[in-house]
Amino acid sequence: MKEQVEQVLGPIGARAWVHAVDLDSGAEAGYGEYGLVALASVFKIPVLVELFRRFGDGRLSPDARLDVPAEGRSAGPTGLSVMADPIELSLRDLAYWMMSVSDNAATDILVNLLGIDAINATLRELGLTRTRVDGTCDDLYQTMYQDVPEGAGPDALRAARAVDPERTQHSGTPREVTRLLTAIWKDEAAGAAECAEMRRILGLQAWPHRLRAGFTEPGTRVSAKTGTLPFWRNEAGVVEADGGRFAVAVFIRTEDHRYRQPAADACVGTLGRLAVDHLRASGGDPLRSPVDHLRASGGDHPRSPGDHLRSPGGDHSRSSGDHLRPSGDQPRSSGEHPLSDAHSRSPGECLCSDVDGRAFAGHPHACGDHPRSDASERSDAPERSEDAPERSDTLVWSADAPVRSADDRLRSRGSGVRRPGAVRAATPEEIREHAAGLGAEIWLHARDLDTGKSVGVGENTPVVTASVFKVPVALELARQAAAGEIDLTQRVTVPDEGRVPSPYGLAAHRDHVVASYRDLAQLMMVISDNVATDLVLDRVGKDRVAALLAELGLGGTAVPQNCAEILASVAQDLGTAYGDDERELSEVPLERLRSLRALDPARTCRTTPEEITRLLAGIWREEAAVPDACALVRGWMGAQIWPHRLSSGFPGDDVVISGKTGTLPLIRNEAGVLEFRDGGRYAVGVFTRAADPTPNAPHLDTLIGWAAAEAVAQVRGERH
Repeated sequence: MKEQVEQVLGPIGARAWVHAVDLDSGAEAGYGEYGLVALASVFKIPVLVELFRRFGDGRLSPDARLDVPAEGRSAGPTGLSVMADPIELSLRDLAYWMMSVSDNAATDILVNLLGIDAINATLRELGLTRTRVDGTCDDLYQTMYQDVPEGAGPDALRAARAVDPERTQHSGTPREVTRLLTAIWKDEAAGAAECAEMRRILGLQAWPHRLRAGFTEPGTRVSAKTGTLPFWRNEAGVVEADGGRFAVAVFIRTEDHRYRQPAADACVGTLGRLAVDHLRASGGDPLRSPVDHLRASGGDHPRSPGDHLRSPGGDHSRSSGDHLRPSGDQPRSSGEHPLSDAHSRSPGECLCSDVDGRAFAGHPHACGDHPRSDASERSDAPERSEDAPERSDTLVWSADAPVRSADDRLRSRGSGVRRPGAVRAATPEEIREHAAGLGAEIWLHARDLDTGKSVGVGENTPVVTASVFKVPVALELARQAAAGEIDLTQRVTVPDEGRVPSPYGLAAHRDHVVASYRDLAQLMMVISDNVATDLVLDRVGKDRVAALLAELGLGGTAVPQNCAEILASVAQDLGTAYGDDERELSEVPLERLRSLRALDPARTCRTTPEEITRLLAGIWREEAAVPDACALVRGWMGAQIWPHRLSSGFPGDDVVISGKTGTLPLIRNEAGVLEFRDGGRYAVGVFTRAADPTPNAPHLDTLIGWAAAEAVAQVRGERH
């Protein structure tokens, strides 16, 4: 296993600490599993355990209400951290936000309520002697403010306490993290009912781009918690597949401090899969995926077991307390093998970012979704820099230059700004062929917002929007608010029954919540919350959205249904309940899925790739509404959290990305705007339909980012 792990890490120049345990047999596999690591937001699992222990013994009531004011919340890119108004919710629903989208504000409320001494005492009681929680998320950020002054380079960041396992507020070992997860799954961390609820919450984690990307089989369930700091990409959870249950913890430290690192993210899933396959191989039953998960990571790393691992029983049996160490893998101190210099930081770039708490100090936009250039703050078209590449209206092709594939793009950890002279961008036909090779149809359009130059692949074809329809809904809400027809601060009570199904957000709440229309819009756009969407759409009216689209000349775009109606049509067509979870449909024949009304543009929410980029252009150029309304929509789209589609095509932090995803069975979409450092701004809409009903298909998610990057390179007239 040691050689395989190092082969996986080689292309990204990273180190890793990995541990996996079979929850039923007790067999273990590890790579540096005793090494101390920076937990980042994985520390929220111990917080969850302490909270639910108190629910179990009656010291706290899970349905106790909190009315959280807008002021004084901890910084972060999701959840309560970005909500603009007061929100009222229960303690157990606060725990959901902490775990599902790694809400830092929710976390710090709970840490302060519970106390770090009590959290650490529980860890010791459970036998975890090296895992510690020494502060809140905000405490961690404060050390970053102190250690990395504005204008400091990567060396200062590398020396910061927050990223050093010996000095950070939250640290532990992979083996202790899997031990805590094992206790939750075996009802030993708290009472049985409390452990069951913790498992439910961990199963609702939103991020699909790390551990989950390594386990694509239908019927596989991954319940986990991510953690991200500069240099660190972590995830720990339990994988349940084919009758087996495996606690897995993967911690990766790269040489790159920047936020968007899709290759490193994918390696988390690859290493988790490698460890589980080793355990399954020792029992003679390795997992086999119908979709090669390594395609998503852009690597050709071996997945089948190649090293002999010992397991309980047989010639190399050990006690249940022993670990299974690959030959030659000895514990190392966290200070070994100092990292080489990371990439230099461009002026104005955020020092450090976090998928689940994505920004620290030292930058005016430290609390935002990702570092933003000043261009995203202005209504006028940004000036081109003098040294920016010349952009003509003629697309440049070179037949003798090789096309860069999606795998090549993921292997690259570049800035997203193409380097001239290396490899030509794929043509529209090559994009279509590449998608077909991955088992998908693709339609796209990319438009320069300032010159109007564009590239398309079937750009005038009607397509199913899925949740991309929420963009015109958000625009109509913003228009009505700007006109004084709606007070965005008005609070709405969302009941705890009768909600439309949604993978994330308010549908997962156990109790009622009181939130403003402004925060409902934020949830609709940032995490694609269906409950919030239908409340907003009911308030603005479908007729008003239709009038807006007609006024803007978007005759091929329509919003005839809300989320509840779309999902109800799926249930009616299949004659079964459907909760907006593609895993429920994994056994439905492909032809039956294709016949769904929800997948027919003529009978559901629809647009064309060209029209969606025209709509986005109007929002960014402030032609679709008054400036204040357009600014609201840009802000909501800029805060979207998903890193696995459009963002995956633009590694590094040099491109500001605002987007909206859309997903239905077979359908994966994203539309958004890319803002480059040289002032270039590009609207992109990518719509795909798969030929395989597999619900977890990371290779098709990353196809969207690759295709968008190729199309934008064409518009920019670049070779890369």
